[in-house]
Amino acid sequence: MSTLPPAISNEDDIQAPQRPPSPPFHVTFAARGLHAQNFPAHKPRDLRIPSAQAMTHVAWSCDGKRLAAAGIDKVTRVWTPETSMEYRAATHFSGGHSDDVDHVSWNPTHPELFCTSSQRDRRIVFWDARRKDTDTFQSSR
Repeated sequence: MSTLPPAISNEDDIQAPQRPPSPPFHVTFAARGLHAQNFPAHKPRDLRIPSAQAMTHVAWSCDGKRLAAAGIDKVTRVWTPETSMEYRAATHFSGGHSDDVDHVSWNPTHPELFCTSSQRDRRIVFWDARRKDTDTFQSSR
């Protein structure tokens, strides 16, 4: 007679490990694994960019390493303050809007992605700071 191993019941099945749920967006940066720079350690400086057009909005990336500024000249500029804050050191992102850029906002979890919006041309443009590709959403109204 041959001896067969006993059948494995459902109770003996090994469960696959489950990934813990992501923390909600309202928790601290440290709980999400993001560590912002120690901004009080930086010396404040008055920075004036020579431009005929005004900048209307600025925003820091989620990791605190990049600063973006949007203005009425239809261009968004991104600086890496650790390197330089000179005008010519900025990366310029343009071509996504046909009118003033009102707002710039970084992705809360990805330090390379940001979007710009314009009320006048009714567009939201999604940018990747690693390259100058855009995805545009335009209101149909």
